[in-house]
Amino acid sequence: MPGGFGGTDLYVTRFQDGKWSRPVNLGSTINTKGNELFPFADEAGNLYFATDGHKGLGGLDIFFATLNQGVTVQSVEHLDAPINSAQDDFGLITDANRRGGYFSSNRRDGNDDIYRFIRESSLFGCRDLIIRMYDTNTEQPLDSVNVLVKSKGEGRPDQTLTSDKNGFVRICLEGTNDFIFQASRDGYINSTVGFTNRAVTDDQPSRLEIGLIKPTVVMDTIPVENTIPSAALTRSRVRGVVLSERSHKPIEGVTVRLRNECDRTQLEYVTKADGRYSFDIKEGCDYTLVASKPEFGTNTNKIKRLPKKAKPKELSADLKMLSVGDVVTIDNIYYDLDQSSLRPDASRELDKVVATMRKYPTLIIEIRSHTDSRGEAEHNKALSLQRAKAVANYLVSKGINRRRMATLGMGESQLVNNCTDGVICTEAEHQRNRRTEFKVVAIK
Repeated sequence: MPGGFGGTDLYVTRFQDGKWSRPVNLGSTINTKGNELFPFADEAGNLYFATDGHKGLGGLDIFFATLNQGVTVQSVEHLDAPINSAQDDFGLITDANRRGGYFSSNRRDGNDDIYRFIRESSLFGCRDLIIRMYDTNTEQPLDSVNVLVKSKGEGRPDQTLTSDKNGFVRICLEGTNDFIFQASRDGYINSTVGFTNRAVTDDQPSRLEIGLIKPTVVMDTIPVENTIPSAALTRSRVRGVVLSERSHKPIEGVTVRLRNECDRTQLEYVTKADGRYSFDIKEGCDYTLVASKPEFGTNTNKIKRLPKKAKPKELSADLKMLSVGDVVTIDNIYYDLDQSSLRPDASRELDKVVATMRKYPTLIIEIRSHTDSRGEAEHNKALSLQRAKAVANYLVSKGINRRRMATLGMGESQLVNNCTDGVICTEAEHQRNRRTEFKVVAIK
């Protein structure tokens, strides 16, 4: 037909009032200087056609086009193998969901044969996934949760999404792949979930729920220890000394309370200069022991019940308390030279800090990181700040609220040995200076 683009072109015509309308050329997005043949429209109005004018695998290839009102071309896509081959492939007939169908091809021996196909994977290049974020304790949705999406496929960049006010995250994941979702929100313990959309054959959105847990307050359990021969005791008791975490010296003026969990009765004692306290306890009851003093972190402990009719025992429980201004070195948190990332051996020691922060829920700390003397002073200060932030990020991942900590890079300003500039030291001596500590700045 005159006015086309070359070879055979595709046109559209409508059957209206008992007759066909004038054919309209589908334009240069579909038609080329080559031949466009064998049009087929499914029940959704999607168009399939064969052409040797578009770039394909060879000969005639089958293409798929989405149309607006059956005329305006929105997109044209090539159907990959095994539908298309290096030979002629044409005349495809299928349903709107492309679950299966037929087409012709001369791929086997040069003669045209009819082939049947069944779809075994997702129809689209990506598959919708709806993730619901929620609080595991309250079952309520959580907004502002950051979800880091990691694909195991090579060359696919990570992406970060944030849950909406209803706790939903929506993403379209490329097909046949494995994924890791890392969910984080201030005040909650990070959660990591794996997900795969391999071998999925339907095109319905997938759903995934990820629950986040708030950290619980940690209470130490006082071990049972018989320190005095049973015959010397007429009643079981718990006693000990309240000590400073920093100086290990007794603390005067600490209010020590013992609550009987059987009848909720409570005993109270205020320590003298020796820091000692003592309470009688009954067999068969759990107890809660609490030590508190202004400017100190409240120390709470559980005492598991002694067996009923057991011989009297004495429980020894020395209590250590943190106070404002205490500086505690985190043992064995070292860094490789000129690196800010945490080494694998750091998590065990940092988990002790996590436990301390949970034991003292009102504690506010300053994380201080130090370097050795090698390198420029300004560079070392910046490096130490990065190291302090790495520690803070670890604590946050365990559910410690970021508002409870500040970070400070001390650089090489506070060396613990004589390894200053120009002094020859071993690597082990330098590593002692690459340390992290925390200082208690407030207890609310």
